[in-house]
Amino acid sequence: MRILLLSFFFISSSLFSQEAIGNLGNVNVFPNTEIGLFGNLTNNGTFTSSGGTIYITGTDYQLIDGSSKITTYNTVLNNDSSAKLDNQLEVINTLTFARGKLITDRSDATTQFLNFLAGSNYSGFSDTKFVDGVVRKTGNTAFTFPVGDSIQMQPISISAPSSISDHFTGFYQYTDPMEVSLDPTSFGAGINNVSRCEYWVMNPTGGNSTVRMTLNFDLFSCGIYETADLLLVRWNGTEWVIDGDVNISGLAENGTIEMDSPCTDCGSFNAFTLASSTPLNPLPVELLFFNAQMKNRIVELTWQTASEHNNDYFSIERSQDGENFEVVTLVPGAGNSTDLLAYFSKDLNPYMGTSYYRLKQTDYDGAFEYSPIRVVQMSEDDVISIFPNPTNTGVVTINSSSPIQDFKVYTADGKIVFEGEVESTLSLQLNAGIYHAVFTQQGKTKSQKIVVTR
Repeated sequence: MRILLLSFFFISSSLFSQEAIGNLGNVNVFPNTEIGLFGNLTNNGTFTSSGGTIYITGTDYQLIDGSSKITTYNTVLNNDSSAKLDNQLEVINTLTFARGKLITDRSDATTQFLNFLAGSNYSGFSDTKFVDGVVRKTGNTAFTFPVGDSIQMQPISISAPSSISDHFTGFYQYTDPMEVSLDPTSFGAGINNVSRCEYWVMNPTGGNSTVRMTLNFDLFSCGIYETADLLLVRWNGTEWVIDGDVNISGLAENGTIEMDSPCTDCGSFNAFTLASSTPLNPLPVELLFFNAQMKNRIVELTWQTASEHNNDYFSIERSQDGENFEVVTLVPGAGNSTDLLAYFSKDLNPYMGTSYYRLKQTDYDGAFEYSPIRVVQMSEDDVISIFPNPTNTGVVTINSSSPIQDFKVYTADGKIVFEGEVESTLSLQLNAGIYHAVFTQQGKTKSQKIVVTR
């Protein structure tokens, strides 16, 4: 490990490190300086910037941590394997999403986040390049938070705060609000039903500004058919409530919903999601789970429903990029049912590499909704799958077609919760949180994210 112990000033120069870097002293990055990080970065000293560019550009999963925040002028995220931020990273000028995601721990939203300082911004934000976690924005300009979850971006925007020193902190979660005690069956007047697949959090963490929120919706937002009936609702601590009128633009497949006036009653914790004033948007999802599991180069697909209403059929859809899907097979639905029903199907010819699967449920009248997307990995030399992922039970199973000698599972803060061997199948019991499985096969180190939401 390379340790920076004293005061280093990088002036009009380039530094590229293949090793982990630890700073215990004082680092000031000057204009025209380029620093390339191919390994981990731990900052326990002072790390400031008056210019220059930091490149997070490793080929394996990277960890950025330490006890002291890191301030950069320009930052470029260029790692398909993604980087985990267990610290505060401040951006003075621009962050460029070139490749991969920046991951933070939502349960540590007050200490681990990406902070866009006043006057800063970003570029390159897309469904494959975003912050999978917490973002803070400081300043008095309107801002769209480049947040998402797993393989999808789902931004939230705020209007301009009144003070340049005020800041707001937020994130997005593609999770049933019920799983985090935001009861979607508890709501106030004017609401017919509340989303069961996603929510956003946006908190005024500094200053007294009030702002308008704007949420994005698309095909990942379950059960939207009549945009005119959509509502933007806030959790007030005991139930979901309407804060006022909204402005809606776009179509059900891709649109936005914006508060007509600032949220003046918002407290210290503000969860927001979509709701409907009528049953025409069946936002509650009656699908209990949908899983995809690789076994002997065959993907087994299982799902269960708690109830069905006018359910004509299910479509299993598959994609190589998480955006363009094709139908693998159709499975008849039960029509109308209030019983627990289990379904099973197979994909006998999955893609080599990464495959994305989703379940489309179609009613007799043509209305439809999608399940969360599941990801399966397969290569020529080895097959490993982690399922169900995400899970709300805490139990995950790892299957591998070839033995793994050194299999490690890390918590979001870098602690090892499992270290051992995988012969062919391994089951783990995990607490709620985000984990990273790191293993070596065929001489290559790989990592996969595990999400436990219970």
